[in-house]
Amino acid sequence: MISPIARQILAFIPVSNIPGTLDGYVARGINRPDRNQYLAKFDHRISDKNSFYVRFARQRNDGYQAFPSNRNFYPGFGRDAKTRSDSYAVSDTHIFSSSVINEARFGYFNQDSQNLGQNRAIDYNALFGIQGVSPGADLQGFPAIRIDGFSEFGDRPNDPFAYKLKTYQFFDSLSVIAGQHNLKLGVDIIRSTFIENDVRNVRGDFRFRGRNTNPSGATSSGAYSFADFLLGLPDTTSRQIGAEPADTTGTQYAFFAQDNWRVTNWLTLNLGLRYEYQTALSEATGRLANLLINGNTGTLICPQEVRDATTGALICAAAASTGLSEKLVNADKNNFGPRVGFALRPFRDDKTVFRGGAGIYYSLETFNPIRQQLAVQSPFLNRINYTRNSASLLQLSLANPFPGGTAEGTPRGMNPDYKQPEIYQYNLTIERELLKDLVLEVGYVGSQGRHLGLRYNINAPLPTGTVVNGVPQTFRRFSAQYGTATIQYQDQFGNSSYNALQTSLRRRATNGLTLLMSYTFSKSIDTGSSTNNSTTGSQDFPQDIRDILGTQRGLSDFHRAHQFTGSFNYELPFGRGRGFFSDANGLVQTLIGGWQLNGIVSLLSGRPFTPQYSAADVGAQRPDVVGDPYANIPEGLLFNPAAFRRPTATGGEVDLFGNAGRNILIGPAFRTVDLSLLKNVRLRENTRLQFRVETFNLFNTPNYQVPVFQLDNSTAGRVSQTATEGREFQFAVKLLF
Repeated sequence: MISPIARQILAFIPVSNIPGTLDGYVARGINRPDRNQYLAKFDHRISDKNSFYVRFARQRNDGYQAFPSNRNFYPGFGRDAKTRSDSYAVSDTHIFSSSVINEARFGYFNQDSQNLGQNRAIDYNALFGIQGVSPGADLQGFPAIRIDGFSEFGDRPNDPFAYKLKTYQFFDSLSVIAGQHNLKLGVDIIRSTFIENDVRNVRGDFRFRGRNTNPSGATSSGAYSFADFLLGLPDTTSRQIGAEPADTTGTQYAFFAQDNWRVTNWLTLNLGLRYEYQTALSEATGRLANLLINGNTGTLICPQEVRDATTGALICAAAASTGLSEKLVNADKNNFGPRVGFALRPFRDDKTVFRGGAGIYYSLETFNPIRQQLAVQSPFLNRINYTRNSASLLQLSLANPFPGGTAEGTPRGMNPDYKQPEIYQYNLTIERELLKDLVLEVGYVGSQGRHLGLRYNINAPLPTGTVVNGVPQTFRRFSAQYGTATIQYQDQFGNSSYNALQTSLRRRATNGLTLLMSYTFSKSIDTGSSTNNSTTGSQDFPQDIRDILGTQRGLSDFHRAHQFTGSFNYELPFGRGRGFFSDANGLVQTLIGGWQLNGIVSLLSGRPFTPQYSAADVGAQRPDVVGDPYANIPEGLLFNPAAFRRPTATGGEVDLFGNAGRNILIGPAFRTVDLSLLKNVRLRENTRLQFRVETFNLFNTPNYQVPVFQLDNSTAGRVSQTATEGREFQFAVKLLF
């Protein structure tokens, strides 16, 4: 019997419109961006030795995004995106002498962003009769429905998203010229306040995996998962209680010294040292928490002790009791970044130049993991998971999705001894003038990343080494405290490597024509391209936490082996002083003079992605590779799904981890041509009017995102989203004075 709740939800699942598929559905959505920018600047020269400026900038973005989630391709679940930002800056430049100049700047930036689901006016949980989820008028909308083998649908779980940022910055740089040395000393201080909420699953998350109707009791994407949905029997449900935003503040400091030393007329050295320090964040009301790990147990700590108001039981220990400050992490204070560079003219002329450099750089991202891992979490809000009971299948249902007694809380944490990510960069280029105004540049660019952030589930299921009735037996490290709950943890042990051949051919402006062609052949490898979820099909978490660095190392999500860009600017040879009608005046000059044609050609190879299955224990399961995914590709697909199979546990292979690597497939290439035509009309000596006609994607070339990578989806291998819009025209008028 079909669940009455499922029957109502069923109306929001469109019928497949791709022949031969269960859920294949092609939909077109129109994004409607609306952006307004304002800029005002006042410059004043106080004296020959002192000048300053005041600048104000404002930007207002209001738009609609038809498909805000990379996993939801059904229409009807878009969102409105609004951003308001204001920027103020004051700068003072003082010339103490011909060899000593100081520049001081103060800035303030304020941003307010909101993402609002298009179904926010309706409480669909109340409409459907789903009990236990009452987020209120500000958070209501459509719940998240996940049926394995089908597109996820519902309002984006993280919406409505509200984010406010306030930043104050002070920058001062002192330049001193002493003989052949050009010294620069400075300081850069930024204080930031973040106010943001996390409303993940306040409307509920309901996942159907086929275990209730599959006779074997195993997960099964497709028909069995959909049957579970029709019966209203989810495999897991989750909800979040509480959504009060966190108010966090921190400061970052940078001090630098640089010397550009002109050793000879043909050799210049660039020497520098930068020190950076970023404090840990504090929360205005002390609502931070961190999970400290000690063997197979975890201790939740907060700035101050938290106890249950009814029983008095300890919920969160005071940070001081563990030797930590109220910020719950120890800031990294060892961030010294030396840099060295050179420019060499070996033949002592300007036709050949060798340039090179190397340096250590730090990514000051302490704020992000603290905001995402330690703020807006338990015990100040609770994310609670519920899992089906195989002995009582009706205990968990859409009619009763959050039964008492089976809930599992989900705290998060990070290593309290935080390390800032380090990037070692180095390069060597050769520049040679081939002909007059024609320059060729060839270079090698490389970098190595260390202490990069990685997030993983420290309570992930691990195989015990035995298989019972074809099912591998697993254990979870923190099952005694948190059952089967997912515990997201961040540590800083990731790494990356980038190597590239970069070339460019430049033609300086001659007879009104400027050309630039650049080509890059590169390879980028890492153990994780972002601490957030991947955009190209990588798993949310590593599938085997026993060997994260080994099993996660692969092509970066942003890797593109080949990148070519060509551009030109051509002032048409018509009008006064040009090749044709050079003596034109008056109306003739107004009509035929001042025309300019510009163009850009971009050709990029595809981005990598990871094929995967849905699975009960590992969440997103990599497959076993049993063939060539680029052989015998069915029509309409970009790879052959038959080259993969779902891993099967045996006595020799006691886990469900596939042998496929991360990011082993490459998505479609990217091609586009942009063209613009400008007309300048001089009104006065220092005033001109500019008319612009611009077209983006001139030839209306379709560019696609990576194809569907879920192998248990009937549309696996098929592209379902475009990466760019179709041909667009833009008309503009500018007054330049």
